[in-house]
Order: sequence, then C-alpha cells, then structure tokens
Amino acid sequence: MSCPTCNGITLFKGADGKTIYNGSGAPTILTANVGDFYIDTTAWEIYGPYTGSSWGSGTSLIGPAGANGTNGTNGTNGVDGTTLLYLGDFLSSGPITLPAVTITSADFPNNGDSIVYTFHLDTNPTTTGNLVILVNGGSIASKTLAAVRNTHKVEVNLHRSGLDLSGTFTILPINTNDLLSGNSEANLTVSVSNFFSNPTNTLNAQLTGNDAVIYFPTIKKLLI
Repeated sequence: MSCPTCNGITLFKGADGKTIYNGSGAPTILTANVGDFYIDTTAWEIYGPYTGSSWGSGTSLIGPAGANGTNGTNGTNGVDGTTLLYLGDFLSSGPITLPAVTITSADFPNNGDSIVYTFHLDTNPTTTGNLVILVNGGSIASKTLAAVRNTHKVEVNLHRSGLDLSGTFTILPINTNDLLSGNSEANLTVSVSNFFSNPTNTLNAQLTGNDAVIYFPTIKKLLI
C-alpha cells in the first residue's frame, strides 16, 4: 500500500476511533460502529462494546455506598431561657364563677420567668367589684372598682426575680364609654417576698361583685 509523504516522512492512516454515545435510558442506536460505547445518563450505566447487532447489558457506573462517617462532637449547652405563660383572651358575661387555678413556683422554674395573661370581663353596670389577690388563701392586696361597667380587659403581668414574685393587674375599658367611675383604668401592684422559697406557696386572683365572681382559668405554659 502506498502512503503519502510529508517532508520525506511516510504517513500511514490509523484505524478509526471509537465513539461514546449518551442518552436517557437504554441505547436504541443501531447505526453505531463495532466497538462503540453508550452511557445511560438516567441509570448511570454503560453499554458496549457494540457488536454490530447488540449493545449487551448495562454496567452500573455507581459504586457501592461508602461507610458512614464518624459522629461529630456535641455542641455546648445553651443558656436557660425564660418561661412565658400566655393565656389568651377569655370572654364571658353575666354572673360567672370559674374554677380557681393556683400559681406556684412550678410555673416559674427559672429566675426571670414571666406570666402574660389577658381576659375579658362583663358585669352589671351597677356592680361594685373588688379585685383581690390572695396568697395561700389570704388576701395580700385588693382594690375596689366602683361600678365596673360592661366589658373590660384585664391584663396580668407576673414576674420572678430571685425568690420574689411581683407584678401588676390592670383593668382597661374596651370602649371609651366604659370607664371605671370616671377612671380610665385600675391598677393593682403585687409584691410577694420569698414566694419561691416554699414550693407549696400559691397565688390566685379574683374579681368579686354583687353578681359576678371571676377566677383565673387554666394556665397554659409556653417556653421561650
């Protein structure tokens, strides 16, 4: 066989190279040359070499799963958060009596824990009410609310500082026409020293009147 020359060097034609096809799914190409390969990019399998009439079975290009790595080290513990007790809104009307629920040191497990509590009350416009705070069943603070008129919102904020419990009870009219005998609000401050020194100490509050008595409903604790 004669071959072309270039600068006195004889050149020979090499054999045709092989082609690697690819596509999604098993190969359907029938015009490939013998020795060609095909990669299924969906299952990641390689087929070939092509025999001229068959691609044969695919061989997976994915190796076996590797061994699990070692566990990382545990992180450091975060600081204790405070406890927020939010009881939402409670609406009732007319003469009412709700089961009393006590507040104990278990409701304030951490220093700095707080209760945020609101409810609505609706009483006879001629009723004279008394907001009374009790510890272990004994009154420690009270405030007379002359002519508690119609619907009002009671906001309660209690807070733990060391062994002491403190907070405020505020009664606000829902409407500007529903003032408390000319006063826009009624506040009662509570301070109980060493309340948390005894886990059996309890506190509750009530609003009493000629035709209405209201106690705290059940407290639901939310952690923050």
